[in-house]
Formats: sequence, structure tokens, C-alpha cells
Amino acid sequence: MSTEQTPGVPEVKDIPYDAKGNIDMKALGEMIAAAVVAGVNAAQPAKTVKFGEYLRRINKGRSVLKVTAFQNDRQIDAGVLTNDEINLLNQINRGGRYFDRKVEVIFQNNGNDQIVYFRYDNKSPDNRFELRGYYNNFKHFLEQIVAWQAEENEKDEAQREAIAQLTSPAARKGHFRKGAEKAAE
Repeated sequence: MSTEQTPGVPEVKDIPYDAKGNIDMKALGEMIAAAVVAGVNAAQPAKTVKFGEYLRRINKGRSVLKVTAFQNDRQIDAGVLTNDEINLLNQINRGGRYFDRKVEVIFQNNGNDQIVYFRYDNKSPDNRFELRGYYNNFKHFLEQIVAWQAEENEKDEAQREAIAQLTSPAARKGHFRKGAEKAAE
């Protein structure tokens, strides 16, 4: 016979006695009832979770993918992406060529739908090993693209500001006045 204590079952030394040394039947009955309840609860099968409840539980605290993303013409399943990868994918806002022109990013904004395509040659092992030298995983891949796009966005904004200054009415007026002064000389 095993000497291990079963959880929820009282040991013999825990049996309650009254003042005369007799077993207190009421307390013993409560102990037996508690042990039976503990045994029944331990023997219960795991609670079944309905599919809708499972989806709510699994998506709780999860980022929402706002773009439809394709990698070499195959749609990227949001269920396999981490929150960081989803957030990085949501930040992509333009197309371009990256990683020494080996990766092409195509960004399409079709009204409410935004689609991002990542295209690169990975048919042969040599191509895959060459790309592996540029990034370690998909998150690192996206981080680099988002960083490059942020730089490109800053350059575009500076260029837009410079053009706005040159094409403003005040700038044009001053430009024509300088031209007229040179012609008068």
C-alpha cells in the first residue's frame, strides 16, 4: 500500500474527536464530504471551449493587421505573425527596392484596402543564402524596410517643403523682381 497522501483526503491523525475521546461524527462527515467533492472535481474532464470563445481568447491583446500582405504571391497568414511583425507591416506605406535591389516591395492603396507585396528570388539555395546575409528573420526584414522607408519619407517631406517655398507667391514675386533688375542693367 502506498504511503503517499492523496490531495484533499484527510490523514487519520486529522480525524476529529470530541471531549470524551469519541469520534465527532458531524465533523467526520464534513471531512468525508469535502474529500468526495475534491475527488469528483479532480476527476472532471477538461472544460470544452467553443470555437468562438477560443478565437476571442486567442485574439485578446493581439494587434490587428490592417494590410493584406503577400510574400512571393502567397498571402501571409496573420495567425502566424507576432504583434511586432504585424505592427511593422502596418507601418509600410510605399513601394521600392531594398537589400541591394534584391527585394521589391509593391504597395497598393485601393481605397480601403492596402496591399503589400514582397517579391524576391528564392528559387535556388544560392539565392536564399544570399538573402539570408541581409536579414535574420521576418521581423528583422520588416524593421530594415520600415527604417529605410522612414528615411525616404523624411527626404520627400524636405523636398516638398523646398518646392513649396520656391513656388510660393512671395518667392515668385521676389524672383521676378530680381530678374527685372538684371534686365534693367
